[in-house]
Amino acid sequence: MIGIDHNIAAVDIREKFSFTKSAASAALDKLKSYENVSGCLLISTCNRMELWASCSDNSLDLTQFLADEKNLEKDYVEEMVIRRHGEDAVRHLFYLSGGLKSMIVGDDQILTQLKDALANAREMESTDSYIEVLFRMAISAGKKIRNEVSFDKGNRSAAALAVSYLNGMGYSFNNKKCLVIGNGEMGKLAATNLKEAGADVTVTVRQYRSGIVCIPKGCRRVDYGDRYKILPECDYVFSATSSPNLTITVDKLCNIDLKQNTVFVDLAVPRDIDCRIARRGGMVLYDIDSLKIDKVSERMEIQLAEAKSLLEQDIKSFLAEQSSRLQLKNIQNTGTEFGEEVAWRVERQFRTLTCSSEEKAIIYELVKSNSDKVMQKFLFSLQKGLSPKEFNECMKIFKSVL
Repeated sequence: MIGIDHNIAAVDIREKFSFTKSAASAALDKLKSYENVSGCLLISTCNRMELWASCSDNSLDLTQFLADEKNLEKDYVEEMVIRRHGEDAVRHLFYLSGGLKSMIVGDDQILTQLKDALANAREMESTDSYIEVLFRMAISAGKKIRNEVSFDKGNRSAAALAVSYLNGMGYSFNNKKCLVIGNGEMGKLAATNLKEAGADVTVTVRQYRSGIVCIPKGCRRVDYGDRYKILPECDYVFSATSSPNLTITVDKLCNIDLKQNTVFVDLAVPRDIDCRIARRGGMVLYDIDSLKIDKVSERMEIQLAEAKSLLEQDIKSFLAEQSSRLQLKNIQNTGTEFGEEVAWRVERQFRTLTCSSEEKAIIYELVKSNSDKVMQKFLFSLQKGLSPKEFNECMKIFKSVL
């Protein structure tokens, strides 16, 4: 996998690598067509973008693929992204699912995001057995962490942290007018947390959406196209959409009489709110990177150690299972090659037999299949009696002979 996240890049860099759902689907459709790619999956959230691929060899250049998809120079992408392979990639995913790599330790949203990424890959028919098992087991491990470890800041989202962060800065939401732009998962979380903090909340909805549009209980609704009309009465404006376009621009605000020190909070990546707002008087702007927590309590350290111990157990189980699967495939392939070798040698003697070509074909298949079975039986017995390292050395010798 290659990826970028909040630990190595600020939001202005991360947004260059973000994918909408349709763009992610198009990228997966293209990547799965590569001859050496058996499976692929893409994660794109406000804090990270990760591109995963299961490959038959090491020739795949994911950096070049990503550079082409995002219209960026390859050297720039090389400098920005982090790469992980094999066990390192596996461990990263399990820790990510467990909430240990989120901006908010124990964040629940990452589990939903991983499930959505897997569902989208399945919809695009871009997963293979390896990616399917890897992500299913990682998600299960993440659920176990949620159930067995109670983090100090567990069950919280970026939206909840934004409210908490602003409270800590001295801001009050009680009886304040708040506009939330976006009615997706993050938007609903923002509206819910603001309502719980005592705010008067209005949520934007889009007219083109069919069916019933649900908003958090106790909140008002306004058409997205009318958002600027209600800004003069707002104390806070939260924006959390998945749109690639800005929801609030400086130009549109020029002729609007806003309250003094209106606070804008941008929870989206790519960003929703024009960053030039921060340079104008009478307005305050916070983005997703403003919500970082630098201190870890002693209690949190204990909880992290507990979570890591549980995750390492699940990682070990996954690696053992995959090793067994690969070894089984290796044994089966070796048995097949041995059967073909024996049948080929026997076939050379067929000219001395007084039987028809059909009968010779039957004999050939019988020799091949039975030789295959004998060799597999032998190899399975050998596997039980040797250490993994010794058995792998034996398999290398068998391979060199066949």
